[in-house]
Amino acid sequence: ETDSRHTYTPLLQLYVDINRLDLLPESVSSLRHLEILSACMNSIYELPECITELVHLTSLNLDANEIHRLPIGMGNLHLKLLKVAHNRLERLDEGFLAPNLRTTIECLWVSNNNMQELPALFNGVEKLTDIHIDYNPMRSPPVELLSEGMNVIIQYCRIRAERVHEVKDLLDEYGFDSEPINFSPECRGALTGETGFLTPEDLVDFDAALDTFINGAYYKCPVSAADLVDKVDALKHEREYVFYNMMLQELLRILEKETGISGKKKRFSGNVVRQNLKKEWGKDQDEVNCYAVTLDALLRETPKNQYVKKFRPSLFQLMVEELPVTVFEYTPELLKDAINKFEGPYGHVAMIDKVKFDKDEYVDPETGKERRKFPCVVPALVIAKVIYTATEARRRAEEDDMYWNAFQQTEDDIEDWCESKVGRKRLQQEMKKRQKLVAKDVQTGEATKREKETAVHGAEDTLELINQRKKDFDAGKPAHLHKISSVTEAIDLIASGEDKLSEAKRELRIADKALKESHAKLRMKKKDQVTCCTDDLKRKFCHKEWARILEEQRSLSDRRGWRRPWDGEDGEEFATWLAVKATKARSHDEEEEPEEVDDTPDWLKGDDGENDDEYSWENTANLEQYESEAYTRYLTAERPEGLAPPWKQHLGGDAAEGRGNGKGDSEEEEEEED
Repeated sequence: ETDSRHTYTPLLQLYVDINRLDLLPESVSSLRHLEILSACMNSIYELPECITELVHLTSLNLDANEIHRLPIGMGNLHLKLLKVAHNRLERLDEGFLAPNLRTTIECLWVSNNNMQELPALFNGVEKLTDIHIDYNPMRSPPVELLSEGMNVIIQYCRIRAERVHEVKDLLDEYGFDSEPINFSPECRGALTGETGFLTPEDLVDFDAALDTFINGAYYKCPVSAADLVDKVDALKHEREYVFYNMMLQELLRILEKETGISGKKKRFSGNVVRQNLKKEWGKDQDEVNCYAVTLDALLRETPKNQYVKKFRPSLFQLMVEELPVTVFEYTPELLKDAINKFEGPYGHVAMIDKVKFDKDEYVDPETGKERRKFPCVVPALVIAKVIYTATEARRRAEEDDMYWNAFQQTEDDIEDWCESKVGRKRLQQEMKKRQKLVAKDVQTGEATKREKETAVHGAEDTLELINQRKKDFDAGKPAHLHKISSVTEAIDLIASGEDKLSEAKRELRIADKALKESHAKLRMKKKDQVTCCTDDLKRKFCHKEWARILEEQRSLSDRRGWRRPWDGEDGEEFATWLAVKATKARSHDEEEEPEEVDDTPDWLKGDDGENDDEYSWENTANLEQYESEAYTRYLTAERPEGLAPPWKQHLGGDAAEGRGNGKGDSEEEEEEED
């Protein structure tokens, strides 16, 4: 530069190599025309920020120092050559080349540093032809790619950046909090904030999978970002399901245990726990049995008072004592979430509702006064007595499919058999046999009806006579005319007479109904007779298939320790089956030489072997023994006409509905009397 006294030549090159320098002075920024700066093989650990002001600098050699970071704004320079090898650099910032280095840099040496990641900053850097990044503890890109050339490395970094953005967007969409800065160079703590019931091990596993996806050899990673996020989201929901289910199942075990206690040891009375509620929470909105527990008994300890003879812990406390230790704290709020959010395979299993109890047991702990609400309708937890697991619902559906397929196959086989030569012959024989029996039933029924009519007339005459005696008694006539000594005796005589008349009329209705049914059977056309015989055969052998499958599935469940909550009400029939089996096993062990007893029902034994045909109508006189809920559901869906025999078409009123309405004789008679 030139002033009035001196002329200076601008400094264009500066070499300060091998000088044990710790720092470059701030005054280096005054060398505004400097083009080459070499300070290699020193001990420089930090560069001054002002070095970014040397706008004419094209070559900067800082090899073999102790620099751990480059100053922000390096991209403002117009360097063609930058050597920072053999230092302690840990990373290059994403904006390292912006805005000017991207268009000027031709040579970049960053080998022998501590860098684990190469950022996606080389895409579009066309002049860069000489780059050294080897001998770094590089994790991303993988070491195996470093020798593949700049184009491969640039492509890898670009794809990695795209994956980071894709994963971040997906995690945001699924409601996960995340921190992309934790994704690389090694993924640790990718998920932040609320992660539900994901365990620490789950989070570590997700970090490992995400690390492979983002920082590993992407061409060896077959999963997509959507797969990764879908998987962790599904795991989150699974963990939530398992945790809530664990709490509710344990609460049910506590309720079952406490309600099973009787006498003085019973802590929770019917005033705080009801066992007879029903909700439409089952399969196809079937009703299920439920407990109802007052929220006070569920969540609050109860000191000794006029209702509770000694201190009573809350059901929540009893539940927590039995639950396993986890990283999550059991709180009433967590139980509330389980009640409101958990759904079984068929939907709701619990809810908070207002429920009526016989008596209000609440006593104010401060005043000692009873609340005394009448009627006692208080907030309560309603929870199904049995909560199905997804596996149990699947096994139930599979078992229903077994029944369905067996019924269809059996009915098809019977149809084919009835079309065969032997089947047609046996069918004709059965029809003739039934018609003869029905004709006899008609004769017997007519005689029985006449007998019952006579009995009704006799009962009417007797009641009329009693009423006349009562009138004579009321009129004060001599005792030998009415033979009644008191008003009470008169009332008792009339009541007895009315009861006998009512019973006689009931028996007449039964006889009349039986006779009508016999007439209807006798009037059946041949086509209806065939249908009736065929349907009876189908019902018998479908029931045999149902019993066979049921026995197989019960035995399988017993061997594997499975529950069968659909087997009877809340699994009661399965529990009875297990108890009978255990009793037989004990009896077998106690007997030295047990005798083999065939306790198989007659209808399961099949034919006696005298007939060579495949099917038989033996033991079909009483079809009630072949009733099963599974077959009824099957007929309702597939063949509703099979629910009632054809002869019931000739009957009027409710009787025509027959087997399909599910009413017995006693129910129909009660309706008639009403």
